[in-house]
Amino acid sequence: MTEEEVKQMLERRICLLLSVSLYTNSLRSCFLQTAFSVEMLRHRCPVTIFSVTNSLGLSMSKTTARIHVRKLAEEHERTVKRWRDEIQTTRATQYCSEDSKKAAAYTFSWGKVRVPSVSRSDSTERGYSFVTWAFRFAHQARVNFRNLHGPPIKAVEVSPYSILPTKETYESLRRRMKTLVMRIIADNLTALKGPRGRVERHIPHKYSSLMKEQSTTVSLGAVIPNLTEESVSAAFGLKDFIPEVSGTPHHVLCCGDVLSTERKEQSNKTQNNETPKQNPELKFDGLVEAPPEFQKEHLFHEEMIKMLLSEKSENARGTLHHIVSLFHFKTFNNTAKDYFLNIWDFITFVTSAYVTLFAVTACGLDSVDQRPSDFPPQASAQMDWLRDLAHRLVDLVWMPPSQEDINMAAAAAAGQSDGEKRNIFPFCYCREEKPGERLVRCCSNLCPRIWFHESCVQTRTLSDQDQDRFCGPDCGSDGTYAYCQCKERRGGQMVQCGLMEHCRKHEWYHRACLTDAQQSNNQHTPWFCSSSCSMGAGGEEDFLLNYTKAVLWEGLNHLARRDAIREGDGDAMTDFWRTDMVLLWSRKHLQLFNSSHQLITGIEGFYPERVRQDMKWNRVLNLQGTSGGNVSLDLLTELMINEFKGGIEFGKGSFTSQQVEQSAQLAGDQAKHLDRLFFTGGNPLNLSSCLHRLTNTSSSSCKRAADVSRFVDEFKKDELFSFKPGRKHPGFEKLIYPQRVRNPKKMGRSVRSLSEELDRRRDNIL
Repeated sequence: MTEEEVKQMLERRICLLLSVSLYTNSLRSCFLQTAFSVEMLRHRCPVTIFSVTNSLGLSMSKTTARIHVRKLAEEHERTVKRWRDEIQTTRATQYCSEDSKKAAAYTFSWGKVRVPSVSRSDSTERGYSFVTWAFRFAHQARVNFRNLHGPPIKAVEVSPYSILPTKETYESLRRRMKTLVMRIIADNLTALKGPRGRVERHIPHKYSSLMKEQSTTVSLGAVIPNLTEESVSAAFGLKDFIPEVSGTPHHVLCCGDVLSTERKEQSNKTQNNETPKQNPELKFDGLVEAPPEFQKEHLFHEEMIKMLLSEKSENARGTLHHIVSLFHFKTFNNTAKDYFLNIWDFITFVTSAYVTLFAVTACGLDSVDQRPSDFPPQASAQMDWLRDLAHRLVDLVWMPPSQEDINMAAAAAAGQSDGEKRNIFPFCYCREEKPGERLVRCCSNLCPRIWFHESCVQTRTLSDQDQDRFCGPDCGSDGTYAYCQCKERRGGQMVQCGLMEHCRKHEWYHRACLTDAQQSNNQHTPWFCSSSCSMGAGGEEDFLLNYTKAVLWEGLNHLARRDAIREGDGDAMTDFWRTDMVLLWSRKHLQLFNSSHQLITGIEGFYPERVRQDMKWNRVLNLQGTSGGNVSLDLLTELMINEFKGGIEFGKGSFTSQQVEQSAQLAGDQAKHLDRLFFTGGNPLNLSSCLHRLTNTSSSSCKRAADVSRFVDEFKKDELFSFKPGRKHPGFEKLIYPQRVRNPKKMGRSVRSLSEELDRRRDNIL
């Protein structure tokens, strides 16, 4: 144990000795005894243990412990009803300032647990009867939007171009990735002491100050959902907690699985024939369903492992399977209690290690401890140097879906209206296809339409054919540029890659943006922007480099997605649902595709204004009360019920209804405080430890930081970032990362159909 842990252990023992003496003299001095008895009740200790510890003055009796738990549950219910009453009775809906902690807004979440029972059952397995319980929680919102009353619009009136991602959406992702890469490089190249303290650790947004405040979470116990009820609120016993204003329900966000049992168990569970049939038209009746943020995030984790980890590549240097073996990572066994944490730790390490290896390779270093020869002495120049290095890496691995395909999907959705099917051209102002007419590209990097008929551009802008073409004044003044790696309109002389329109990167480059190596190569004719263009002119591929880029592209996407959640950045989280919507369609995850469509359509106008903002900003919680300490609603719910799930998995026998209800009442924030009281150094699988693993933003403080240096030493001679045609890893002989959208026109038609379905079910949804 560390010196601090020894100190904590001694303090606990001294407190125990003093508490026994005080408790013997006065029954009112019973804080530690009460906490100890509640902790034993939480872990299902038998009554004999209670009797022994009570006789020694260490705990209360089991009956007294149950009374305390019941009082705690009653206090939680009173808290939520107080929030409800404040909404119902307050007429003046004044906007709460950022420093206010009295926001009368809250959300619900629940997680389902299959519990071996001694009574009623809905399935049978291994001789046990099982009942599906819902552990319910209420969370106070930190951002109050009670002053907003904008009316909703029809889902079909929401433009598909605002539902699907745009070029600007992906440029926002590029900027976040660059910041993450800068953090990783600054943390792992030990010579970069200056930038390490100046690199941006938390990307700010308009509610940053509120998102670092500690969240208030209370347990509402457990119920057996009755899906024969007419509404979700009644089925999950939440109807009494939903406020009514002017005779109508005041919409409250909820996050939880409504109709099905737990997805990962659903496939191998047999339902009892006597189970009541669920109501197919279940109304939400005051609740508004929030999408499962963590479920989507974890799905993409598993997709990355499935795509890039193959048993055939165990001995292939630099592959994920090889790294798992070399660095002794835990096997990704989905029955493990911390399965998703193991995957997250692995992806974080691999991404950090690959980024650091790129930095060492690009700077010509021998180790992470060596100072780059071109590292400038001035502080401002150091940040520019680091920013340029990060930009080069992100530019190397940048592989978003084709924006032309996304525009085609949006055009297909816009063409399905009022039962009519119209062919809408996905480009140009005119939205009309003109066979044989030349298309020209708008030179703005953020242009939403990209391509235009030459005649349309000439008529609208009167631009000179020898100059850069812009489709309009907005694109002409945004300062971005479709060419060069800088993507900025800098002017000056430009050079063209020898592959011209077949260039693998940007085709045209500012001479001032070229590196020293590119400048020296510029003396040759033809000039190629990279080795991949010069050596791959005949179409040859380096599938090993493709694998490296795929690992980094997937890994940086995961880190960026998690970073947006940590910061509680509602705008960025919504943008990720847009970009992920395209991936969910291409990878055939249609249930989450539908959820993403409902979320974005709702935020773009289908929901009332207050619900739109709640859906954007109040879907994360921060139990730690720190900057970057936010997690999603469904993930926190999963963590809060994880301990009880472990008790079911490793325990013996069945649970009575009373035991399940007591466990639910003690889940969450209460369990966190009890663990902090009784565990020296922390329980490695308790809520606080899991939250720390998930929200730790410094790669240098990771327990595997030394392994990053070892990774660099191991693979720096393997040229994982060089282009050498013909290379490949076993199991990935023809790997090319997919960037095309699967059947974009069908995707667009599905978007339109889902919007029509939302309008049909509006009364059930809201």
